[in-house]
Amino acid sequence: MRFWLVIFFILRGACLSAQNTAEVSISGIVIEKTTGNPMPYANVMIKNNFMATVTNDNGEFKLTIPGLLESDSLKISFMGYKTATVAISGLSKNNTIFLEERSETLNEVQVKGQTAISIVKTAIGKIPLNYYTRPYKSKGFYRVTSMTGEKYVHLSEAVFELHNAKRASQFKLIKMRAVKDEKASLGLDAGLSPETIISIDLIPSQHLFLNDEGLKDYDFEFENTSSYMDHEVYIISFDHKKRVKSYGYKGKMFIDTDTHAIVYIAYGFSPNGFQFYHYGSITQRALMDVFNIHIDMLACNYEISYKKIGARYYLNTVYEDAVLTLRGNKRKGTSEIVAHADYIVNDVDFANTKPFSDNEILKGNSLVERQESSYDETFWDGYNIILPNMNFASIAKSIETSNKANSFEKR
Repeated sequence: MRFWLVIFFILRGACLSAQNTAEVSISGIVIEKTTGNPMPYANVMIKNNFMATVTNDNGEFKLTIPGLLESDSLKISFMGYKTATVAISGLSKNNTIFLEERSETLNEVQVKGQTAISIVKTAIGKIPLNYYTRPYKSKGFYRVTSMTGEKYVHLSEAVFELHNAKRASQFKLIKMRAVKDEKASLGLDAGLSPETIISIDLIPSQHLFLNDEGLKDYDFEFENTSSYMDHEVYIISFDHKKRVKSYGYKGKMFIDTDTHAIVYIAYGFSPNGFQFYHYGSITQRALMDVFNIHIDMLACNYEISYKKIGARYYLNTVYEDAVLTLRGNKRKGTSEIVAHADYIVNDVDFANTKPFSDNEILKGNSLVERQESSYDETFWDGYNIILPNMNFASIAKSIETSNKANSFEKR
């Protein structure tokens, strides 16, 4: 993700209840069978549909679905664990779902004659076969939080739709809310833009080493084979070459052994060449210099996953953590900000592929957080989101109190 600051994706006591004749609300908690610990960021999806969510830090989830899907099943999966399938009709008011660790690995003969680089090159070559080629629409949700110490200085959430097309994707905002501590953020805007959200999918943009130019700048190593989302995968680690005079990334990726699709990738800045990294564009840095504001990125880590729908793979989840320092003049001081972003694609539509009209879309670098927002407790009723670990209204009230005090201080 790119930031302009910018700083830069979860329910309790589970029940199955009909909100009305058209909707059913499914909620519960996912537990690791051996330890009894809750499992954050487990995938929860309808088996024969495209609707999905993930658990929050407490292992809790909620999914609102059309009533006609009550005859379907719920699939719960997590990296390295056996997928659980539960009939929706059999769910009760207190749904605790246990996941069991998967121990088996692939036979070594299956990777004989292949090297890390040959597997990666095959995966890149098969991108046109493995990922979408025709326009489709998706619904998504994101949450961005920024903290200094134990204090929230920015919090925003949004539900939106994307018209995904190779050449001209579009962003349509459904609903959002945001709050920001003006003093702690030095007056800078915080949030995400449509361009950032659209470009976060590495596959169509073919960022990193997913192209001939970037591939030569990286070293690859075969680590192991494992299971991910009911698929056997190669685990390949990568790192930016030391001799390359630019910044790059270090991480690992999971490649499906059958289709050679990249189904998961985790990466952050590589120590090799990090000294060449500068936050923001030349224009942005020049503008910040004018106002005597400086931003340094200390760390930034991403996790991106894809799920298979039919014969092709589509973006599933994105997690991002970043640590930045903000420095102003002596009066404004220096702040270290820890930012986190969660983004999930919770539905896709292959039938209604007509582009949005111009008056429906939010364009380019217009921050989502600058749109109209509110803080009522029923704000997300009826929407599929990642359950929060915090009380938005309480945080918003605290930040607004801080902003009023800061405004009084300025006067």
